[in-house]
Amino acid sequence: MSRKKRYGIFLVFLILFCYLKPGASASNELNNIIDKRWMLAELKYGSMEAEDLSHKNFYIVIHPNMEMTFKLDSNLGKLKITSLAGNSIQYKYLKSDELTYNGGVAEKVFLCLTKASKYYQREDTLVLSSDYGYIRFFAIPFKDSGLTGNWILSSYVNSETETALKLPEKIKRPVKIHFNDDGSTGVLDGFTEENDLKGKYELTDTNHIKISKINTPPKGEKNEWNEKFWEVIKFSSLYLINNDTLFLYFNEDKEYMEFLREEEEQQ
Repeated sequence: MSRKKRYGIFLVFLILFCYLKPGASASNELNNIIDKRWMLAELKYGSMEAEDLSHKNFYIVIHPNMEMTFKLDSNLGKLKITSLAGNSIQYKYLKSDELTYNGGVAEKVFLCLTKASKYYQREDTLVLSSDYGYIRFFAIPFKDSGLTGNWILSSYVNSETETALKLPEKIKRPVKIHFNDDGSTGVLDGFTEENDLKGKYELTDTNHIKISKINTPPKGEKNEWNEKFWEVIKFSSLYLINNDTLFLYFNEDKEYMEFLREEEEQQ
């Protein structure tokens, strides 16, 4: 390695350590980086010169449940953060819905993001670094929708007639949805008793939701509980969250589905 290259690497890490502070504790650092949309500002990949990418609409959002939503091109991807210790970051799994990269800037950012092992944050600047290089972000205000995560359907309720259809006692598996959004658009996936679920949604006015795309179930369901879900999910119009309960309204907000948040797995 040439002296010039060694000096360049040294300079990069000097900037990172002098300008940005390592995380103090997982809870404190999480509070510093959630409820913000982190817009990509700069990419340093391998031996290439640092590249200004502030004109790109690439960003990440870190949610209170430690999921990271990212958008590099048109669709959303997701990382699960399992550890923030010191200035180290670790991921549990990666899900990228319909995201493929064939070279170019997006692929380089994707590699730096998904392989990141160190992070540095100070005020409105966040840097993620890996063996591939580093990516630097700047923050803009953002309010988490609260939807991101896993939800289990527990009942259907008609508020006009004050009647409810409760979860059947004998069922192979409950209806489960995972929401993943950036505060304005999102993807959802999950399953009913017989079929898998996949779709997209938009968040418009305050607490209003529009299911913009959802798959057609390939198999018929075996009971009213699951059949009703497919009938009403596409007409969802409003959502409310009270602690760990989600109310998803339909039929001109006269009826709703009640979901319970799935507990996070213990590490």
